[in-house]
Amino acid sequence: MGRETLRLLVREDPEVIKISLGRKKAHITYLIPSSVAQRIHDQLAGSISNYDQVHYRIQDMARLWALGREKVRLLIKDEPGVMKFRQGRKKAHTIYSVPESVARRIYTRLQNAA
Repeated sequence: MGRETLRLLVREDPEVIKISLGRKKAHITYLIPSSVAQRIHDQLAGSISNYDQVHYRIQDMARLWALGREKVRLLIKDEPGVMKFRQGRKKAHTIYSVPESVARRIYTRLQNAA
């Protein structure tokens, strides 16, 4: 999710604390409590929430499954439920967070394919 989208979701919430560092909206810092983050996540995820599950990174899954990191990335990149965090404009700077339920689903699919 992009910064602007997130800002639009939280800007009117009464629980979010806004710290203004200047006149422009780019100079406003939003402090979002975990209760607000969970509520927004539940709204966006529907009835199934991955918020309170253990999340794995690509390197963790590669180690557990004895596969290469690129192979794991290709397996999870388009999977529903995987959260992607872009750390810049380059796709190489994307961090993937995989909930435990999604990791189990992918691993089961791998085991059945073999």
